[in-house]
Amino acid sequence: MTARVAIWAAGLGASVVLNAALAGLVWLSIRPVPIAEQAMPQTRIDVQAHRLDRTEARPAEARGNPARTAPATGAPLSPGAIAKARAKPL
Repeated sequence: MTARVAIWAAGLGASVVLNAALAGLVWLSIRPVPIAEQAMPQTRIDVQAHRLDRTEARPAEARGNPARTAPATGAPLSPGAIAKARAKPL
């Protein structure tokens, strides 16, 4: 009986050690790494604006042929009430 208890104790101890090692490995692989401070880039943006005179477009007739109309297709809907179904209790 003591051999059986010793085997179970050894198995439990090995399981705890392996799970702790695996948890440590996961923690090491997902921990954040500090990032070194970076210098701000030396950039400059020049923005210029030009004033433009407002004008209106000349009115013009529409060119081209109007699109053809086609009759609507599809199944008509019934003007009656919405069909409902209920499951019967067992």
